[in-house]
Parts: sequence; structure tokens; C-alpha cells
Amino acid sequence: MPDKPQKVVYIKHSKQGLGSIPIGAEGDVLLFIKHPVTTKLLVNFHIYGKAIVPLSSVKRVEEEDV
Repeated sequence: MPDKPQKVVYIKHSKQGLGSIPIGAEGDVLLFIKHPVTTKLLVNFHIYGKAIVPLSSVKRVEEEDV
């Protein structure tokens, strides 16, 4: 398991509808759920709270080594 949580950005709403997470919100992946139909992630979007989102609704954030 990596030392740092994987960072993602919410890029589009899922087919289930709109939630309280705005497009462009950044968060940390807490859990990866592999499913035959739709792979999902449990993401902590900090000020907006936690949400279960489809993998297709997020984009991984590349961090530069400082």
C-alpha cells in the first residue's frame, strides 16, 4: 500500500445523478472497489465529505516530487 493516498479530481457526474460534490473537487482515494459492472472508489473530498464514485468520474492527479 502506498505511503500517501492517491489523489483524484472529480471530472463528471455519474449516471445516478447529481450529488453534493462539484466538478473539479479534489480528494483522496480511501478504498478501491473492483466490480464486474462498474469499478468504484470511496473518495474523501475533504470539505464536501466522502462519496462513492465510479472510476470513470475521476481523473488521477499527478504529483511532482519536491
